[in-house]
Amino acid sequence: MRKLLSIGLAAGALTLAGLGCSREPAGEQAAAPMPEGPLRYEVAVGTEGFTPASVQARKGEPVTLVFTRVTDATCGNEVVVPSHGIEVELPLEEPVEITLVPDESGEITFGCGMDMMLQGKVVVN
Repeated sequence: MRKLLSIGLAAGALTLAGLGCSREPAGEQAAAPMPEGPLRYEVAVGTEGFTPASVQARKGEPVTLVFTRVTDATCGNEVVVPSHGIEVELPLEEPVEITLVPDESGEITFGCGMDMMLQGKVVVN
């Protein structure tokens, strides 16, 4: 009985350990699903970069990104959107809203203020 219990515990521990691992490489996370109604996304800025790293928008409709920096261990203390001339400081643990109105289909790239070492994008349909 003890042997079966210890095998079960070991299998459970391995299962739990595997839950923390992602099969997707950093920066290639799945895009956030497009919400119904006004487009608004919460974007965390942490040690893995922007999460989610990709969000969706519709051409001609406003999209609001709410950035919250959750760590001091990266260069993510500022977010820039070069195509829209936006540069905004991101205080630690304080949400900062940026609203964009995409005027064409394609991608709008955003990133950190350090030569965009951390990057994300808005995919406009």
